[in-house]
Amino acid sequence: MWLSRLIAILLVGMLTACTGLSVTPLGTNFTKDDLRIAVIGTGGRNGQIYSRALNSLIGGAANPAFTLSSELSVASSSTLTVRGSSSNLKKRSMTAKITLVDAATGKTVMSDSISESSTVGTVSSYYAQTRSDKHSDERTSLLLAERVAARVHLYFLDAKGQ
Repeated sequence: MWLSRLIAILLVGMLTACTGLSVTPLGTNFTKDDLRIAVIGTGGRNGQIYSRALNSLIGGAANPAFTLSSELSVASSSTLTVRGSSSNLKKRSMTAKITLVDAATGKTVMSDSISESSTVGTVSSYYAQTRSDKHSDERTSLLLAERVAARVHLYFLDAKGQ
């Protein structure tokens, strides 16, 4: 009887001792206000999706210290060959050339090129092919925005020496 009470008291003591611990995910060291990046919009439907996602991830400062501009390009190959046999799949890739500029000095502090690709199944209907390509580009734009945001965070972590 006394042993079970002792175990219960020790368990409650351990639980109350651990209440001050907090775990934060990687990449939350910076808030949007700390980064102070103005995301320059990119043209076209893919650019709108990409810029909106990127702006929600890293942009939106009232007094930006940096500007981030991007150029998107899309490429497509119509047939993939796997181990000597051809298929009806298309490979679509999207590349973002990014440039981070210090707003105070006008100097380019980082430039990089980041790519994402997807494989799209083809069907006989032209409408379905167009919808498939459009859906692939929209999803790839979102993935590319996440990768660019991670790259910018890595740049600032490296600049801080972490």
